[in-house]
Amino acid sequence: ALTGVPQRISNMQNLKSLKLSNNAISQNFGNLSNLPFLAELDLSGNALTKIPTELSSLQTLTTLNVGNNLFTTNFAGSLASLKNLEWISFQTNQITAIPAELSQLTKLIHLNFADNHITDGFHSLRVLKKLEQIFLDKNEITAFPETLLQLPSLQMLSLTNNQLSGEVPD
Repeated sequence: ALTGVPQRISNMQNLKSLKLSNNAISQNFGNLSNLPFLAELDLSGNALTKIPTELSSLQTLTTLNVGNNLFTTNFAGSLASLKNLEWISFQTNQITAIPAELSQLTKLIHLNFADNHITDGFHSLRVLKKLEQIFLDKNEITAFPETLLQLPSLQMLSLTNNQLSGEVPD
């Protein structure tokens, strides 16, 4: 299986979309830093434990799929530098809280944290005024995240298969 990003990819200067899903990739992300037009990156189904710092140079990136990896805590280090992200998926990891770094991604429209172990961290989302869709299905949320009521653009919120109790606040 592929364990690193192939070096030759760095020669593909006009690449806009790259899908490297369902491999065993965990290294050699420097090979992506020479892709000035990369807008979509799919690294789902690999062996990542954190957002690679090398991705911080991808300033044109609008879509990032890192679902089905090995994220737990302290995984989001270089995420804040990806200022143009609009769509991100962390689906099917072992994440316990939404990282504070997300609050810097002010262009975010779609956020998927389904199938994790999230219990808190929702306050990081309150500044994301463009956020339209949030998927928090299959987590360990016990109370309705009231912070989400402050999101003016929110059109779709999915909290299916959690451990919610009590009432939804007004």
